[in-house]
Amino acid sequence: FVVRRFNEMPGLKCIKAGGAFYAFPDAREAIANLHKAGKIAESTDMALSEYLLENVGVAVVPGSAFGAEGYFRISFATSMANLEEALNRIQRAIS
Repeated sequence: FVVRRFNEMPGLKCIKAGGAFYAFPDAREAIANLHKAGKIAESTDMALSEYLLENVGVAVVPGSAFGAEGYFRISFATSMANLEEALNRIQRAIS
């Protein structure tokens, strides 16, 4: 469900997590689009993470914290209702 939803969002690509409780989407295209649109000041995963937290209340961890600039990590160890709401908010924020 989570991987499919991320892959339906503009500028995100995600592969299945091997037994983990988090997803790690490639957001480089989404970051570039948000930067070009003036929604984030810098074209970085940190700027995207701050944007998502401040504008739609979704906390993600920048991929650069794991050596993967342009990606972000999000845990899906929560209820389906919370997860669906978070994914809807992310989709609205990057569309």
